[in-house]
Amino acid sequence: MIRFFDALHCSLSSILCMNSPAKSPLTSSASCTTSALVRTLTDAGAKLRIKQVETSVLAKTQVLIEVRAIGLCRTDFYAISGAIKTKPGALIPGHEFSGVVVKTGDSVHNVSVGHHVVVNPVVPCGKCDDCRKKQSHCCAKTNFMGVDLDGACRENLVVNASACYRVPEHINFEVAAFAEPVAATTSIFKANISPTEKGLLIGDSRIAKLANRVLLAHGFDQIQSASLDEASLLESDQYDFVIEADVSTKVFQEMVRLIRPRGKLILKSRQHHPIQLVPREIVLKEPTIHMVNYGRFDQAVDLIVSERVRVDDLVGRNFPLRYFATALKYAAASEKRKTFLIPGDHS
Repeated sequence: MIRFFDALHCSLSSILCMNSPAKSPLTSSASCTTSALVRTLTDAGAKLRIKQVETSVLAKTQVLIEVRAIGLCRTDFYAISGAIKTKPGALIPGHEFSGVVVKTGDSVHNVSVGHHVVVNPVVPCGKCDDCRKKQSHCCAKTNFMGVDLDGACRENLVVNASACYRVPEHINFEVAAFAEPVAATTSIFKANISPTEKGLLIGDSRIAKLANRVLLAHGFDQIQSASLDEASLLESDQYDFVIEADVSTKVFQEMVRLIRPRGKLILKSRQHHPIQLVPREIVLKEPTIHMVNYGRFDQAVDLIVSERVRVDDLVGRNFPLRYFATALKYAAASEKRKTFLIPGDHS
């Protein structure tokens, strides 16, 4: 297993972590301050600290969310370290989260105060052809919370009500927060694959397990899963489609070897580093290469709520937000289970 910070060629010691004891209780006012995890980039590397920040003024179509659980994933590590481009200046990371609605704008009708919700962190442009056709999950000009916009690593925040999806109270907040990686995983169906086709999923990480469960929930009961080492032992030219859950040059080479001529190569992971391609080896098979981003968030929420996709065993330890440094070290050590940050006094 490649550790996050090995892949980023940095270590936790390169991130200066500073805790601030200051803390502000949540209020229901339209504008208030909240404790947040803030990253700044300096010549010496990334600096993280807990500090007080102001929440946005609540608009008519927005809601104030008390954040209850924030899942950590690779994207957070890439954003914190500066390995991927983020919004200029200080950044509040975090994009996999759930919480409770504590105040709503006057024009909000889809959720109410007290509702448990999960929030779609992908903010579409609202102007492109896909958005105008109400296919915003296909928008190519999105902004992403925790990367392009400030994210969820804070006690409360204001979001658009249209991004909120209600979940039953019996679904715990950590499980609900899995809606985001499930939505990312369901993007594989944009490749128009069929359960009648012979398919392979390469990877043994947490996201690979999640992808396997999403496929099974959609009737792909013949899907095969293999680690990279196991895939290297499989017979060539036998799969109609191959999906990767952690792409690298070696993984892509195996994908090309394993698909049948004119098969489908499905790339879904968001690695920030380049991979090498040898066009001659690829064009001989004339494959269709699908690079997929996000599926529909409402469908991902339904998979979680209906328990068609179970993630309980993928939920790892949680840490109070003020112990973010310990949480980051713990999350960086293994991808088997997801580590969570819990703001406020809810841990």
